[in-house]
Amino acid sequence: DDVNIFSGAVVTGQIKIGKGATIGANAVVLNHVPPYCTAVGVPARILPPREKQSLEHQDREKMDIDIVYTWVNANDQAWQKKRAEFAKAETGEDFAYRAGAARFRDNNELKYSLRSIEKNLPFIRRVFILHAGAAPSWLRKDRIDLVFVPQDNILPAHCSPSYKSNTIESFIYKIPELSEHYIYANDDVFFNHPHKESDLFDSEGKAIVGITTRLMGDGKGMAPIYRASELNAGRAIQKHLKTPDPVIVTRHPWLPLSIRCLLKGIIPLNTMTHVAHPFRKSIWEEFHNIFSEELATLYKHRFRSREDLTVNMMAHHYASSIGKAVFDLQEDSIVGRADSIEKRVEFRRKIFAPDLKMARFCLNDEPSPDNDGWEEYISEILNTLFPKPSRWEV
Repeated sequence: DDVNIFSGAVVTGQIKIGKGATIGANAVVLNHVPPYCTAVGVPARILPPREKQSLEHQDREKMDIDIVYTWVNANDQAWQKKRAEFAKAETGEDFAYRAGAARFRDNNELKYSLRSIEKNLPFIRRVFILHAGAAPSWLRKDRIDLVFVPQDNILPAHCSPSYKSNTIESFIYKIPELSEHYIYANDDVFFNHPHKESDLFDSEGKAIVGITTRLMGDGKGMAPIYRASELNAGRAIQKHLKTPDPVIVTRHPWLPLSIRCLLKGIIPLNTMTHVAHPFRKSIWEEFHNIFSEELATLYKHRFRSREDLTVNMMAHHYASSIGKAVFDLQEDSIVGRADSIEKRVEFRRKIFAPDLKMARFCLNDEPSPDNDGWEEYISEILNTLFPKPSRWEV
């Protein structure tokens, strides 16, 4: 009855699809789809008929959306001195990933990320920069739509100072006057083409979170400390939340998922794309209550450790479980300093591809040999995409 089902869509069980309905590409439909409605995402969320969407869009246009960055001025001597004192106790094979200089290196990514916002996210109400160390010299201090917030202002005394993002991210909701709907971004993520509010929050105000088919703990070449953080997060999610079956792509469909996970030592939960993500501020108080034991372990360490948690992944799964987020299957859009020249070339091609599929991307600095051409590589990309200074620059 005039139903449109696009490629990659999956409909499971005794599901009724109403007349005139549309099933979006790669959607996983678990519930009935009413007539003339649209199902998109993983698991699929149901969008109302076009007439109702139009009215709801008017409401969404009134939604305040802020963006929050975490940023460190690694050239600030006072910050360097304090960090060095705490880092004395940090040794071992994970040191480069826990406390090494590459974690705090600045290649002016923040400047270009702000340019990408001005160019492609015109609806942003206010930018918050959650920082350690002095503000960059190129940044204007007189803009009312940009607020510099010292990290120590929101971190509890027992967590401050902290030199790892998972701790800091778990307290972003404490920023004064932060909007209910907000985007969180590291300084090395960028918005590659124009966005609308509806690309980040649906008609009911739910965060639209990009997920990948990679499961927690499954990643070729992943640093052990990162893998441990994902596995710890996955175990916490399984302990406290009821979650749907993950979306997977496998060459061995005949092998039960539980056996595959056991053999590979992974957890059957989807990971998130490594780009900027939307959040609802109101999830965090209860999140801290539910995961209090696990978070207490996280907060014991000032630098990254193998007892860490991938906090934002946990928050997204929690938000989905209470109906404040929906998952949308996406290709991960990240290239790292340690990646091969071939991958760098292919990633650059995708960034500039005319199909505009790479809506957001990450240029991830990480431990690697010096003089590897990384600074030149990202500089060429960013100056080509975002040559025009933003209103936040001197």
